[in-house]
Amino acid sequence: MTILAEVVMKIPMLFAALLWVAGCATVENSANSSPETVPDQVMVEAKFTEAGALLSAPRIIAISGEEARIEIGELATVPGQSELVQSGILFTILPEIRDAKIAFRGSCRVKHLADRSDRLDLKVAAFHSREAFFEGVASSGEIKRVEIDYPNGRRLTVTLKFTVVVNLPKRLSSR
Repeated sequence: MTILAEVVMKIPMLFAALLWVAGCATVENSANSSPETVPDQVMVEAKFTEAGALLSAPRIIAISGEEARIEIGELATVPGQSELVQSGILFTILPEIRDAKIAFRGSCRVKHLADRSDRLDLKVAAFHSREAFFEGVASSGEIKRVEIDYPNGRRLTVTLKFTVVVNLPKRLSSR
């Protein structure tokens, strides 16, 4: 047998071994995590929509049991303030993997400049802000929606998709 034939025959065996190792790293055995594994992680995909318009669609990977935060926005100057004011989206999430489910709690705030007037005798900057706090339980791959209705009939919808990122042995995850 040639050397090339031997190598080609070993590839399926190596592939099978890698699949076996990947199959051993599941949510069920991750509860018994040891220092030899990367911490359990959850990818959270968020979509912020208002009046049918997509405001933002960030993704974040959070470690189970640790709060993650996304800020998307800009700083604005406002009359009478020496510090700039943050506008945009602030999203926090604290996921915890428990019994193959994701328990979560968090908040989202959307703040935008509603009006600005720079007259000679009076300067004004006004902001609209909406904030929601939430908690729940989801399976990996499940989608949850947080909806905030406004008095003017508009609605802010935050669509959340949770996906468990399987923990892998450190020697595999560092490659």
